[in-house]
Amino acid sequence: MSTGDTMGIIRLSYELAYLEARHASKMPLTSKEWSRLGTLRPMLARDPAYRRRTHRRFAIKARGTAQVDGLSIGVEINEISAGGCRIIAPVALRAGTEIKLSIELRRVTFVFNAEVKRVVLNGDKATLGLSFSGIPLELRRFRTRPPSLFDQRLTEAAS
Repeated sequence: MSTGDTMGIIRLSYELAYLEARHASKMPLTSKEWSRLGTLRPMLARDPAYRRRTHRRFAIKARGTAQVDGLSIGVEINEISAGGCRIIAPVALRAGTEIKLSIELRRVTFVFNAEVKRVVLNGDKATLGLSFSGIPLELRRFRTRPPSLFDQRLTEAAS
């Protein structure tokens, strides 16, 4: 998968997670946001083979940083959806641990609040299943999404 494809998948997952969190927290959505939500939901809908999943998962290769209690841990992201992701970390974290996951790709940083849901030890590394929780930290200050937020980040990435 190319870097551009990975960027697109992360961007769409990020946008859907943001809109779903706003909707769930009863924040008003504009008609444009409702339309976008209506487009993204079926696009990223779950794979029928995985009955417990809400959103389709995509295999990607990206690096990121997990921040836990003020510590930064370098991680590899190898699967993502609008509801969560799977990461490989050099340390195991307990299920229930709240983290801030940052994924940087082409000078664009996507930040997700997440909770560790599943932990599998693989030798000296751990595979962690994360569930995204809430609106990303840097977007909480906005009552409604700035119209150019995602477009601006993609423009910055292209330059």
